[in-house]
Amino acid sequence: MTEEPLVPRAPMAAALVFAMAALAACVGCADDKGASVRKNAADPSAPRAGAEGAGGGVEEATSEKSDGDGAGTSGTAGGTDGGGTANGGGTANGGTTSGENPLVDDDFVSAHWGIGSLGNHAAEIRDHLPLVHVSAGDLAQADLGKTRIILDVQWHLFDLSTKPAKLRADVAAQLAHLKTTIEASKKTIAAFYLIDEPDLNGVPRSVLEQAIAETKKVFPSIPTYATYGHHCFDPASTDAACAQGQLPADERRIAPSLDWVSLDWYTDGTCTPGLEVFAAFQCAVVGGVAKLKAQGAKKIVVTGEAMNLFLKSEFELRIAVLLAQDLVRRDADVIGNDLFLWANLTGANGFNGITSFPELKTMVQAMGRDVLCKRPGGSCEKLSIGATSFRTIEGGVMNGFRSNGTSYCAYASQAAWNAATGLSILTPTLPLLHRRPDLKFDGTCG
Repeated sequence: MTEEPLVPRAPMAAALVFAMAALAACVGCADDKGASVRKNAADPSAPRAGAEGAGGGVEEATSEKSDGDGAGTSGTAGGTDGGGTANGGGTANGGTTSGENPLVDDDFVSAHWGIGSLGNHAAEIRDHLPLVHVSAGDLAQADLGKTRIILDVQWHLFDLSTKPAKLRADVAAQLAHLKTTIEASKKTIAAFYLIDEPDLNGVPRSVLEQAIAETKKVFPSIPTYATYGHHCFDPASTDAACAQGQLPADERRIAPSLDWVSLDWYTDGTCTPGLEVFAAFQCAVVGGVAKLKAQGAKKIVVTGEAMNLFLKSEFELRIAVLLAQDLVRRDADVIGNDLFLWANLTGANGFNGITSFPELKTMVQAMGRDVLCKRPGGSCEKLSIGATSFRTIEGGVMNGFRSNGTSYCAYASQAAWNAATGLSILTPTLPLLHRRPDLKFDGTCG
């Protein structure tokens, strides 16, 4: 399997699309390495647009949205879907729902590109993250313990050699071969990642609906999942990136039969001016989730920041990841935080993934274990943080922020905050954001 070079996403979008060459005959592609780069056909950058709002501070907490007790069963489920059935998981925009998915943990955290052509990071992920993306060709090296798999299947379903894209002519044979591969691997598949950014990759909603229908014929109970680029699923969007897929506005809408739906738009300054993580998150992610809900999405996944593609400090990256996980825990319709990416992307347009940031990695692993431990028979470790290291925003000093009670500012770096306060950020931690929508963000602390 060969890869095409990275290409610009759109002049105004400062974004990259990682696309792979269409495979001519792929009833062997289930055995090929690395189904594609990024989230399958991915983009690690993207502009943003959406609602504004202030961020919040960081406060000590282990969980706010009810943790519940079960995130489902941890054993090996059987079933004809290979690796176990998923009990539906529901559909995003109506459709039928056959109950909660026992293979998907509540408020999960997961990552793209932990295992595959960008490197095998199973040792860092196994028994830490509840879920991780793997392609069929990499199942053999996916020694993951309790960690379950989101299987990337784009190249089994779509012919992306033309725009608009179409369903592969041999899609039935592809899915039959995929079923055999999954069953032989004896791995637990929690969801199928059908396509990355169908709106930007030129996959019409009608074609995605066909792909979902074909997949459900063979795997009726495994949830289907796709990520949309920016807010291009909104027909009213005027984002320049949306022209990339060359689709009519109505064909960019989310496919109503998708079980899970996500969007990716990172802190690149195109949704809000500059590289300010709080404003960008409110504009791109919170605003995007509201737009997804407006189209009927019921099971939404947020795609965490594209690591240091735009945000260059580990301090900022940790804040970005915590913002996403906080949204997962506060919003009942947001079921998980799917981080992009774990591995490092090399080359002229490359950037580092979670593996290259020790404190971020430790924090994400702790967040994942906090989910895993809630499975039946699990034992949760105490995630504690020093009383002096985290204060609520009302207290005046927080983890990286300062407030006067009516507004707040962010320190430019962890070092700057440490110097100003004499406090340090401890890891692993699982803070949630203390929401004070009445507080106005007023920039970098002087």
